[in-house]
Amino acid sequence: MDEVLAASGIPVTTRQLIPAAEVRYVRAALADLDHGTRVTLDDALTCHQGERTAALDSGHVLVETKGGVRPAPADRLLLNLGGRPVSLSKYVIGQSLLTPGLPDNDVRRLARTHFTTGASTVPLYERTPAA
Repeated sequence: MDEVLAASGIPVTTRQLIPAAEVRYVRAALADLDHGTRVTLDDALTCHQGERTAALDSGHVLVETKGGVRPAPADRLLLNLGGRPVSLSKYVIGQSLLTPGLPDNDVRRLARTHFTTGASTVPLYERTPAA
């Protein structure tokens, strides 16, 4: 890894790096081969930074659609159910909720309505390699 950093011109070694946050979730991915799109459902989403945790409220999942320029059937279904597209990053949500002093942004307002923050009492799911 040090060789990759050096080749990129980044003057740092892996020993100097420390984790900024850890984001964990359980994902289900669905593919719509007819339309060339996919839908991911992220459940049990938690963001950890030191002793603090932000967790997506139970009963909620983060739904993401990926595909072409035209809305796929999954996009239309979500719109009909009242869902509205929002651009976000799980890492940015975690940092926004767990790092004091960061500038307020639209993500924090959105995340506060569906995330709980506090001391790290949320169990960490064991990491498993992707299939």
